[in-house]
Amino acid sequence: MPLFNVGFVIFPELTQLDFTGPLQVLSRLPQSVTHIVAKSIAPVPSDCGLGLVPTHTFANCPPLDLICIPGGSEGVAGIINDRETIEFVRQQGGTAKYVTSVCTGAFVLGVAGLLKGRRATTHWAYADLFPSRRSYTRKGQSREGRQRDYGRRCNCGYRLRPDCRR
Repeated sequence: MPLFNVGFVIFPELTQLDFTGPLQVLSRLPQSVTHIVAKSIAPVPSDCGLGLVPTHTFANCPPLDLICIPGGSEGVAGIINDRETIEFVRQQGGTAKYVTSVCTGAFVLGVAGLLKGRRATTHWAYADLFPSRRSYTRKGQSREGRQRDYGRRCNCGYRLRPDCRR
C-alpha cells in the first residue's frame, strides 16, 4: 500500500500554532509521510519569529493526498497575491483527497478557487470578509467557529484529524 502524503504549505508570517498543531497530529497518521512545503528550501519565519524548515519546494513536492494551509493574518495577506503559491495550492488541491485549512488559511483556498460552491469558515474575526470574495460563500460559517466537512474539503482548526481521517 502506498504511503499517504500529507503536505503543509508554509509561508512567511504564518501563525506557528496553525501549522504545528495539525502537524503534531497528522504526522502520526499510520502509513503516511509528512511534507513541509515552501517556495524555496530556505527557513521560513513564522509570525513569532520561529524559523520553519521546509522539506520540499513547490518544484519537488510529490502529489499530496492531504494539503493543509495554515493561517496567519499578515502571512495570508502576503501570499493571496503570490501567483506561484496560489498556483501550487490550486494544482495540489485539485487532486488531493483532502483539502484543508486552519483559520485564515481558508482565504488561500478561496483565492485558489478550491472553495467554489462550497461552504467554508475561517477565524471568527475575519468571517465577515468572506462575502467580499466571489470564489466562495459564507453559508457554512458556524458561529462557534467549528469545522465543516463537505466531502473532500474540510476547513477547521485543531479538530482536524477526527473529521478528516476517513
